[in-house]
Amino acid sequence: MDHFKRINDTYGHFVGNEVLNYFSTIFRKEIHEAFPEHGYVYRFGGEEFTIVVSNHSIEEVYTLLQTIEKQFSERPIVTKEGVKITISFSCSLTNHLNGELLDLTLKRADKMLYSVKNNGRGWIVTDHHGMPEENVAIN
Repeated sequence: MDHFKRINDTYGHFVGNEVLNYFSTIFRKEIHEAFPEHGYVYRFGGEEFTIVVSNHSIEEVYTLLQTIEKQFSERPIVTKEGVKITISFSCSLTNHLNGELLDLTLKRADKMLYSVKNNGRGWIVTDHHGMPEENVAIN
């Protein structure tokens, strides 16, 4: 989730927690509905999540992430305290390579994500060369 620290610092941890819960609930629901029995969402750090999808193409995951981002941008959360917050996120997509340790896959995705965060956020980046564009803005 982009600029989560700013939400916590501006509105406090109760609002931050509500926003994080909202984000993760919607995110998990969309992933699980699109990829039943093949899509999993794990909290990886503070406001970072890892998605693991099997038996589906990276293009399918990419398309779903664009749809989820659009949903967040069109429907801001209104917290219990009446604060209206529009959520955006940045993400990186990569394939787990045959014979590769999962740690290496995650490190590659994490390195790609930091590149996105350092270049403005609000992007989906992939190292998959079959994609129509390597970097596409989502906000």
